[in-house]
Parts: sequence; structure tokens; C-alpha cells
Amino acid sequence: MIAIAGVGLGTLLTTSMWFFIVVKWAGALYLAWLGLKLLMSKPQSAIIEGGQPQSMRSLIRQEFLVAAGNPKAILIFTAFLPQFVVPEHYALSFTITGALFLVMEVVAIAIYAVLGSKIGRYLRNGKAMQWFNRVSGALMVVFSIGLLAMKRPTG
Repeated sequence: MIAIAGVGLGTLLTTSMWFFIVVKWAGALYLAWLGLKLLMSKPQSAIIEGGQPQSMRSLIRQEFLVAAGNPKAILIFTAFLPQFVVPEHYALSFTITGALFLVMEVVAIAIYAVLGSKIGRYLRNGKAMQWFNRVSGALMVVFSIGLLAMKRPTG
């Protein structure tokens, strides 16, 4: 998202109604598909027994697709990061600001991972995992509807 905003695609989202609508619909459909997939999944334990966990590459790809389908994130970076960019040294200052943001993001993700490992013991049985999937899936569907309702910012 930082790189996308840095090369000006955030401005394109702000100025092009067509591009904004395409990204918005693609992101909403993908998010709804992920939510429905979770809602329809069979109960299973969070602990993988005899199976293989998803590969890191698969998880990164999935996260990228979810993030790339959210035009609001790009618009936030377009509105937020440039305030801290020195126009005379645009690439360097945008890179430093983006790197600092990523460091803070890694800390936040680490906190989520620790919290996730703590609640993992409650998801060891299939019934609890099924409810977790239902709630997560329903939230994704609701967020996809919210994404569709989002209007393009002016300016």
C-alpha cells in the first residue's frame, strides 16, 4: 500500500471514479468470497493434525489481495504519508516514512500473534473453531458490504 501510494496510484483512486469503482468492487467481492468460504467451512480444529499448515507464500498472497482490494487503505496512505515527505527528497523521505510505518506494523502484528496464540487453546475443538469461523466470515461479509457502500473522497 505504501509503494502504491508512493507511485501515485492513490491520486488515481481519488481522481478516477472508474478506477475507484473497479478496485472497490474487486476488493468487496474478494472479501465476501473469503467470508462465505469461512461461513461454509466444516468444523475443524485450529491445531492441524497430520495435515500441513498453509504456506507462508499462500498467506502473504492472501493478505496482499485483501489489502490491495481496499482502496481506502491506499487513500489513507496518500493523505497521511505525504505530510511527512520532503518534496526536495521525495523518494528518500517517502521510503523512510514508509519503513517507519512498516516497523510499527510489525510490532502490531507481533502483538496480534501473541494474542492469537493465547486464545488458540480455546479453539482446539471443532465446535469452537466453527463458531470462530462463523463470526469471522460474517464480519468479512459485513465489511465487504461496507466497502461497497464507501464513497470516493473528494479532493
